[in-house]
Amino acid sequence: MKKGFFTALILMLFALAIAKVDVKAANVLDSGTDEGVTWTLYDDKSMTITGTGEIKRNLGHTKHRSLVTSIQIENGITSIGIGAFEYFTNISTVTIASSVTSIEGFAFYNCKSLSNITMPNSIVSIGREAFRDCSSLTNITIPNSVTKIEGYAFLGSALKTISLPNSVTDLSGGVFEDCKSLSEAVLPDSLKTIPGHTFNGCENLQKIIIPSSITEIGYCAFHSCSSLTDVIIPDSVLTINEKAFIYCSSLKNVSMSDQLYANTDIDECFSPSPWLLSKKAPLSGSNGDFTYLLDADGTLTVYGKGTLHSNGGNLGSYMHAVKTIIIPADTTEIKISLLGYFSRLEKIINNSDAVLELSGGQDYSWCNAKDTTEPIYEIFRGTAVKVNGKLAKHYTIMFNGNKPSSGSMKSMKVEADKSITIPKNKITKNG
Repeated sequence: MKKGFFTALILMLFALAIAKVDVKAANVLDSGTDEGVTWTLYDDKSMTITGTGEIKRNLGHTKHRSLVTSIQIENGITSIGIGAFEYFTNISTVTIASSVTSIEGFAFYNCKSLSNITMPNSIVSIGREAFRDCSSLTNITIPNSVTKIEGYAFLGSALKTISLPNSVTDLSGGVFEDCKSLSEAVLPDSLKTIPGHTFNGCENLQKIIIPSSITEIGYCAFHSCSSLTDVIIPDSVLTINEKAFIYCSSLKNVSMSDQLYANTDIDECFSPSPWLLSKKAPLSGSNGDFTYLLDADGTLTVYGKGTLHSNGGNLGSYMHAVKTIIIPADTTEIKISLLGYFSRLEKIINNSDAVLELSGGQDYSWCNAKDTTEPIYEIFRGTAVKVNGKLAKHYTIMFNGNKPSSGSMKSMKVEADKSITIPKNKITKNG
């Protein structure tokens, strides 16, 4: 009996100790109530929202937007209103109760630290730009209760993969635009169209599954998805709108029905992909003072003298497909304007004595094929290759004895535009 009593006493004291710690850790710093909704800020930088109805932007809680790191939305709240937590740049975690049915536009706009959000199966709609520029949000599970996602809802977020549930029937344009880390997307059978700009600028998108329910692919839907290599377009698709796959510079394989191919302006929809080039090559034409021939493998051979305009004539439509430029031996003068516009250019073979000036970019350099450690700024009678990284230019200082003095020192390789201290040289004077 006594043993049981003491055990119970110890457990009670332990529970009180824990409660004391919890109370101490949850001291209230500030709170406010408006229209039946109460917010409470604690000294651990957490915030809870209680009450009934919608969390509105003007609730009074936004004065602490730079302090709050986590948000708990309790049962009774039915909607996260327009801009309710926009610019809460330090929140990392949000937990939403199952009474909430909607996340309105701009609700978590620019919450740059948000990395973990729990969305219950009660959510029906996600508003316009609700999670725009949430640059730490790498993963989110859309519950199968959601039927509507409004325009640009996740624009600029850090999502890596996304799979939309079959409950989604209303998808607006630009929902995943500029999600530059997005590598894989799965669309549901419930959709009939892929709206315009849905994946525009998703430069790391490598895999997209288009369901057989889709009948139309919208304007710029996959614009600049430069890592996308393969696309299977189901027979259900009747329309591909202008610029749907434009600037998909790695797109090599496209599967579509013969009827869709016949009814699609593939130049307007797929330029300047390798797939389109394979359909059109070899291409020939004129550009400035040059004529050119562009092969299916992206090799551009130019003939003539003067200036080659990277965006001139009909070559401009295919400049992003060019991988190699060849200059014949009989060329006497050549200049390429805006060389950087040839975004996939890897090599320049100049077989002539004409000097071609080269300009590097912020993240690459041109090097002689025989030495890829040192940048070059012109090429003639040789091959220039593009190397990742901005390389520094160097020069060599030679030390040699001369006439009455003797002595030598090993040569020094020095980076250009940087000051150095030359080590003291031991010199012996003759005579």
